[in-house]
Amino acid sequence: VLYAALWTTLAWALRWKRPVLALVVTVAYGAVDEVHQSFVEGRDASAVHLAVDALGAGLAGLVARHLRGSPRRRQHATAPAPPGSPTHQHSR
Repeated sequence: VLYAALWTTLAWALRWKRPVLALVVTVAYGAVDEVHQSFVEGRDASAVHLAVDALGAGLAGLVARHLRGSPRRRQHATAPAPPGSPTHQHSR
């Protein structure tokens, strides 16, 4: 959940235009955190923990994409209706 929140914060800071960069930075932060934990007594580094962190960030990206809509879908939604369709408006 924390890495989903981190991804969301980074994506928001990048104005939702670079979600992959937000994911790369989030996973890199997770990797650095795992290395740091290897030096802390009573903690250990784990590739599984890093994978779970990356999964949380990736799921946040998928949820955001679904909620915000893909750019292709938004472009299609704002495109004018083709001539002859029931929603086409004639300019007079």
